[in-house]
Amino acid sequence: MSFRGGGRGGGDRGGRGGFSSRGGRGGFGGGGRGGYANAGPPESVQPMGAFMHAVEGEMLCQSTDAKHVPYFNAPI
Repeated sequence: MSFRGGGRGGGDRGGRGGFSSRGGRGGFGGGGRGGYANAGPPESVQPMGAFMHAVEGEMLCQSTDAKHVPYFNAPI
C-alpha cells in the first residue's frame, strides 16, 4: 500500500528540528496523561441534562444547565 510520506518507513517531512517523523513527545507510551482512577463516589452530583432517546446505541440528552459546561470530551 502506498502512503504519502513513504509508508511505514516515514519519509522526511522536514522542519521538525530533530524529532522523528512520528512526532516527538506525548502519546500514550511515555508519560502523558494516565487513565481515570476509580476514586469512589463524588461528594455531590449535579444534573447536567435530560435523556431524550437512544441513537445507534448511544444516549442523546439535552443540556439543562447551560451555566456549567463540562470540558471537551470530559466524562460526565
